[in-house]
Amino acid sequence: MTDDTFVHADWVFGTDPRFITRPGVLRDLAARFPSITFVGAHMGGLAADFDELARDLPPAENLYLDTSNAAHILSADQFVQLLRRHGARRIIFGTDWPWFAHGEEIPKILDLLERAGFDNTAVRAVMRTNAERLLFPPGQFPNDE
Repeated sequence: MTDDTFVHADWVFGTDPRFITRPGVLRDLAARFPSITFVGAHMGGLAADFDELARDLPPAENLYLDTSNAAHILSADQFVQLLRRHGARRIIFGTDWPWFAHGEEIPKILDLLERAGFDNTAVRAVMRTNAERLLFPPGQFPNDE
């Protein structure tokens, strides 16, 4: 299940405020439904107050965060803090296209991953293997032996 977490979707897109998933709501959903895998777009809360994001959205086995657009809203230090907190196995590269294309996002995210101290294996996880793990059940990836 993918969950868009733009906290101002009500006034930007006219979304009913009852259906905006703030960091605490995403936390509660992941806890209530442990057999469902959630992907919190925009590092879990686009334009959410960083203190709320850091406080209300702890790491969870069934929760991934994608990088889309968040590097344009969060400060580099805040983004790195979230990377370190959630770990390389729970972050997925995303662009939020058409707003940001991969050509400009890849170098930006690679720089932040380096600032977080992620090694080559961790970078590969964020940029590729985490998405593969989500999209293909074990033994179902075309290159599996």
